[in-house]
Amino acid sequence: MSNNRRSSERWSTRSYAFNGALLGLFVGVVHSYVHAFWSPSSHDDLIPHIMTRMGTFIVAGAAVFAAMSALRNRLMQRR
Repeated sequence: MSNNRRSSERWSTRSYAFNGALLGLFVGVVHSYVHAFWSPSSHDDLIPHIMTRMGTFIVAGAAVFAAMSALRNRLMQRR
């Protein structure tokens, strides 16, 4: 066994932001699908509403994962 711990390596913030954006895209698509087909619609045009929601989920996912990576890197740097 080696003493080199893999968990002490820095996380790539760019990669985590991309993965968060992909997760946000998936959640946005599922949410938009449910919203468009199974909930009563009070909007005349659903396309702008759905695109805005998907964009919000993508940006939020990327921001959360990037912040998580940056926070983890900062905490590991202090050790």
